Amino acid sequence: YFAFKNFDKETVNLILALYFSLAGVYTLTNSFSKFASIIITSKKTFGMKKTKFPLLGEVEIQFTPAEFICFILSIIFSAVYFKTKHFMMNNILGISFCIQSIERISVGSYKIGSILLIGLFFYDIF
Repeated sequence: YFAFKNFDKETVNLILALYFSLAGVYTLTNSFSKFASIIITSKKTFGMKKTKFPLLGEVEIQFTPAEFICFILSIIFSAVYFKTKHFMMNNILGISFCIQSIERISVGSYKIGSILLIGLFFYDIF
């Protein structure tokens, strides 16, 4: 509400596109790293050990080579999406959001999962 009242339409669209692109990097990396780990079989991890950040507390960042490659490709993909706003790239990001949401949410039964997917289908149409 604050953004729509105090900023013009272009600024709000820029903020939303930036948010969608950054969240897309996260979801694309998590979605495709599972497939990339089949091809890139190295289990060696890289990153920082537990480091203390002022507002976040202790953070441990570790990743495999497959995750790193997917992260770089996801950044490139999201940057191209941010620049072009192509509808197919938007659909790929949307599918990635759905996959990650379903992975994170504990679906109790197939009936609930089906209802969720049908709702997402109609949400996409309208």
